[in-house]
Amino acid sequence: MYYQDRDDEVEVAVAPQLSPRAGDQDLTAKARIRNAALDLYASQGEDRTSMRAIAAAAGVTVGLLVHHYGTKDNIRDVLLFPQVRERS
Repeated sequence: MYYQDRDDEVEVAVAPQLSPRAGDQDLTAKARIRNAALDLYASQGEDRTSMRAIAAAAGVTVGLLVHHYGTKDNIRDVLLFPQVRERS
């Protein structure tokens, strides 16, 4: 998104908002998993949210969730600390 001042004809780039929640344009399996985990953690808490529930809410298999994140602790770390590099 750019803002253009008509008098000075200067374009200023607006930085995107940083959030662990993926936007609508990012609909990869990893993004759906992050979004589902955020929603479930917010509504049920981390302790009451299972890997199976996250996978079901994201529309992926538990195996795919484990492939991308490994453990529930890794999912939490990615959500809490977005600068932590995710597993490939």
